[in-house]
Amino acid sequence: MPSKLLQYILLFTLIISLISLIEGCGFPSGGGGGGGCSCGGGGGGCGGGGVVVEEGVDVVDARSAAVQPHYKTDDTPCPQAAWKQVIEESITDNDAIASVNSIQTGLFRRYDDQRFLVVCATANEAKTGDATANKVHFSSSGDGYCNVVKNNVWCQAVALSA
Repeated sequence: MPSKLLQYILLFTLIISLISLIEGCGFPSGGGGGGGCSCGGGGGGCGGGGVVVEEGVDVVDARSAAVQPHYKTDDTPCPQAAWKQVIEESITDNDAIASVNSIQTGLFRRYDDQRFLVVCATANEAKTGDATANKVHFSSSGDGYCNVVKNNVWCQAVALSA
């Protein structure tokens, strides 16, 4: 029964994450914007904001943007290298609840102007005898996400925009 429960929790988490990603970023578009949000297409990103260089010209300041554009493939669990470092440092061994709080705190300290949805679940091999049965499948139309598995804990961070 616990493995079925874990599957439902992970499925629910995935659905909520995807809804948040689609709501915040929408589907892929032709390119990036400054203060707007265009997660797909290779440019821009949610929460990027902009710096006005000339009147009427808005340029994204890549140093302050939490979401950095990245070429995505099917095997890209975390296109945000800076997020991955924060998440890996914040995961608490075998403790999904403590990991969520620690990751949220770490991301807020690094990107105080960006909001994140953080979800974690225990990836316990003993429940099924095979770690691959606990693997989460997802699809993203943008770059504003990161999945990390470390020390029997799977965590996902998704950039939110409102």
